[in-house]
Amino acid sequence: MDEGCKNSKKNFKFVSLISVAAIIALAAGTMSFRLLAAGSDDRDSIILSLIGQSIEAYHYSLPAFDDGFSAKVMDSYIEKLDYSKRFLLKSDIDALNRYRYNIDNYIIKTNLTVPRLGTSIIKQRQKEAEQYYRQAIDGVIDFSIDESVETEPDSLQYAATADELRESWRKWIKLVVLEKLYDKIKLQEKALKNNDTAYHEKTIQELQAEAVSSVRQNYDSWMKSLESIKDDSWTALFFNAIMESCDPHTEYFPPEEKKSFDVSLSGKFEGIGATLLSRNGLTIVSDILPGSASWRQGELEAGDIITMVGQGDNQPVDVYGMQLDDVVKLIRGPKGTTVKLTVKKIDNTVKIIPLVRDVVVLEETYAKSSVLTMPGSG
Repeated sequence: MDEGCKNSKKNFKFVSLISVAAIIALAAGTMSFRLLAAGSDDRDSIILSLIGQSIEAYHYSLPAFDDGFSAKVMDSYIEKLDYSKRFLLKSDIDALNRYRYNIDNYIIKTNLTVPRLGTSIIKQRQKEAEQYYRQAIDGVIDFSIDESVETEPDSLQYAATADELRESWRKWIKLVVLEKLYDKIKLQEKALKNNDTAYHEKTIQELQAEAVSSVRQNYDSWMKSLESIKDDSWTALFFNAIMESCDPHTEYFPPEEKKSFDVSLSGKFEGIGATLLSRNGLTIVSDILPGSASWRQGELEAGDIITMVGQGDNQPVDVYGMQLDDVVKLIRGPKGTTVKLTVKKIDNTVKIIPLVRDVVVLEETYAKSSVLTMPGSG
């Protein structure tokens, strides 16, 4: 097959993907009056029906709606519900897997049994996890005891019992407090080394108390944000498990996430111009956009770990363990306002970096073209 045919095939695939999104958008538009008038169950049934019809009629590579497809969707859905494996129990996974080979039929029948069950389970487990966290943060954290905790989700198994999960939370909180205490010790060492007269030396007990208070504030905020997640956002995880099982470039957005997507699609937003990623509860800078506020200021670098975000002169917020979307919301803001990032550098030094927000332009979102003239072509 020559290069021209290959390019034609790639172009067809690309156009087909756009067509899928366009068809869903058009169908959703013609049915908008039904969605507005419908209750949540009816609305989600309509969306599931549209997804199934669109994939079947317009997808460039139609998947086989069979048991294999169902199992793939279920695995993806479970991972999306609790990637960190800090909420669900093994019994919850078993309960969901009872429907492991039914999803293909449920799509056709617009049956919402799986997402309804998943939403009910995760909301209940999050309430229980909040109790485990509070018991851990309010209890005695003894660093003289040598313990270990697995931080990589792929290496973890879902807890078999509530007691096992509670113990996992205790160790996790101990690790988070230790990380925060380490940062505070390093900041104190730096202040004393620089003879900072505004800094008052503190005992290790005082620093630990501050670390515990900071972690408590952070996790209280995180638990509150989990409670505020609406049912349609939880259901969207199931819809996206279906879409992604067809291909990784098709996605469904609930209303709030659609707004964020529109911002990114426009190619402009107001912020600092840094690309972030989340790994094991840490917010890490993965890239600095050329020409952005971060690029011009010059201190923030790829590989930096953002530990706290402060607005102007306000008390900074600890972002350890916070969802990436929530961290981004803290960092973004109106042009001309200041955000202060406390970061841990690659060499483990801690630095506070003030950044004045500006308009960020994502050049890669814009279509580009060029004309090449060959020598002697006239």
